[in-house]
Amino acid sequence: MDADFKQKLFDRASAAGFSDCEIYYRRGRTFESHVFKGEVSDYKNSGFEGLAFRGTYKSKMGYAYTERMSVDVIDEVISNAAANAGIIDDPDAGLCRETGEYPANAYNEALNDIDQERKIETALAMERAALAYDPRIKSVPYCVVGTAEDEVKIANTYGLELAHKRNFALAYVYPQAEANGKTKLSGELWHGARWEDFSPEALAAKAAGRSLSYLNAEPVKSGRYKILLSNETAAGLLKVYSGVFFAEAVQKGFSLLKDKLGEAMASPVLNIRDDAVCGKSLGCIPFDAEGVAAQNKAVVENGVLKTYLYNLKSAAKDNALSTGNGFRNGIHGAITTACTNFYIVPSNKENTDMLASLGDGLYITELSGLHSGTNAVSGDFSLSASGFQISDAKIKRPVEQITIAGNFFGLLRDTADVGADLRFGMPSRMGTIGAPSVLINGLEVSGL
Repeated sequence: MDADFKQKLFDRASAAGFSDCEIYYRRGRTFESHVFKGEVSDYKNSGFEGLAFRGTYKSKMGYAYTERMSVDVIDEVISNAAANAGIIDDPDAGLCRETGEYPANAYNEALNDIDQERKIETALAMERAALAYDPRIKSVPYCVVGTAEDEVKIANTYGLELAHKRNFALAYVYPQAEANGKTKLSGELWHGARWEDFSPEALAAKAAGRSLSYLNAEPVKSGRYKILLSNETAAGLLKVYSGVFFAEAVQKGFSLLKDKLGEAMASPVLNIRDDAVCGKSLGCIPFDAEGVAAQNKAVVENGVLKTYLYNLKSAAKDNALSTGNGFRNGIHGAITTACTNFYIVPSNKENTDMLASLGDGLYITELSGLHSGTNAVSGDFSLSASGFQISDAKIKRPVEQITIAGNFFGLLRDTADVGADLRFGMPSRMGTIGAPSVLINGLEVSGL
């Protein structure tokens, strides 16, 4: 989006009767190379570009969007926004007027120098390394290397003019292990902004070792067990229930955290933050989709709920300030709430310390059914799980075909400790979610 296009859109909108106006522009590109049996099995190299326009027309907010970035679509965009003005009964909070300090943008130009041939060869090398790791690794059904780039610009008639872009690389590999008539498939994911930090051989070895570790897994007897959630599984649960911390969910009666600000709602060892700028995550941003400056804030501090996450509209309803959590799901979606980098704050306790604290119990490393087996309002969950039985702080055997059941809010209150191994997932429409390993005093387990 160039300055000429922006000015022509604003000028024609004003002439058509719009007062305050905003342009939200987004452009991106993704590349993925899937390999299987030494050949490229799938190849994606795609881009997108478009903008969302909104403005006040006859005292109502009108919305429109386009994926064509040429001046000949401007009149159509304005006409559509005028026609849509007032259709939505819920009043808009208006446009951002901030002109304060915004965090610096993070973008790695060197990542653009990695050509497609090198990415494909890296994926092939990762597959070869996984197959060579152990003769019990028979195939690698999923082996992918890719890159992604995203750019956002926001401008409005109050003089706001913002831009940021980010890029990253990703790789994942899932080797299949076979022995004694049994097969196991597991894997590992890497993502980062620095190509030189990535080792396809190391990732393949870790993934292959993980698949092998689950061979000969069996259920355990049903009962109540002390549980250590791995960083991945803890982050998965936190992601599913992150919406209960959104002010709009509280206002609509979809969160049990209503009227809980300032109250203890979790174990005192638990701290949860939403930090727009966080060095361990790829989800860092200088501003949200409304142009509000990024913020780092404590959501839960020593078990006490400190704040909800607000966009401009939900903040206006509570006579509060936006926390910089207003986001869109692409240019087509309305502004709602999402996290930035939402995570459980780690301690300094390593995995061996956490296993020692567990003593006897279950170390849960994989969960399935995170959408079908969870209730985002009540907090109840019942999830298929696998991992390892722990005895005397050491791994006894792999475990599968079990179900763990409980309640998210109860789990927060029953947290005994957190580890040092903070790990973030990939950026998504919900934000970027992270967690260390989390020790729970007890959960119900269904098995034998």
